[in-house]
Amino acid sequence: MTALLAVPVGSYAQQPPQVKAPAPAKRPVAATQAQHVALTEKLNQNTVTIVSGNPNGTYLYLAYDMSAVLDDGNELRVLPVIGKGGYQNVVDVLHLRGIDLCITQSNIMSYLKKSGEFGSTIDNRLAYIAKLYNEEMHVLAGPGIKSIQDLNGKKVNFSDVGSGTQFSTRLIFELLNIKAQEINVGQADGYQMVKSGEIAATILIAGKPTGAFAKFKLEPGMTLLPVAYTEVLEQDYFPPS
Repeated sequence: MTALLAVPVGSYAQQPPQVKAPAPAKRPVAATQAQHVALTEKLNQNTVTIVSGNPNGTYLYLAYDMSAVLDDGNELRVLPVIGKGGYQNVVDVLHLRGIDLCITQSNIMSYLKKSGEFGSTIDNRLAYIAKLYNEEMHVLAGPGIKSIQDLNGKKVNFSDVGSGTQFSTRLIFELLNIKAQEINVGQADGYQMVKSGEIAATILIAGKPTGAFAKFKLEPGMTLLPVAYTEVLEQDYFPPS
């Protein structure tokens, strides 16, 4: 069996040359053009696209689970779309055609209300419809780092650009008055850079069990740092359960 990349024939692809084939065996009557049009209309009306995240975190797996549970054939289709994460997902659901829902983080809405980045009427353009779970901040640090405050002035991976991890880590570090040197790479690369000593830590904000961190082995000197729950974090964040 061979995997194929397919595209609808028409305005998106050139018609292949016609090859005369032997007369086919007798088959049931093909669907009419009207039936094809009706099916296309039904599928588009009953399909919901949800932009999630990448395999580093939890969003992609959650979106897949939603599609598996909610999918009802032609009556309801849930199509997960790989996304970059919390912040970029908000941008995508507000501006990209064909995106109906996104998975994001609650503190992003709080930030957008304060910043006015997407206008003063963000409440009328974007609404939360369900709480899914509490996310956790995972900080994988290398030798010599004993607390999150030790990351001040150090080079730290804030994960992919546009991700919820990048966005939330910036906010949390600002609240904790930690001025790190931000870099942005995937978690697999971040792990190797911590291992080699090139960076002090890599951070991932996601639900347990996290896709990337669940696969990493703690090498000698590596540690998962605790993040103390202080008063400055109480407005937008919860203590770990």
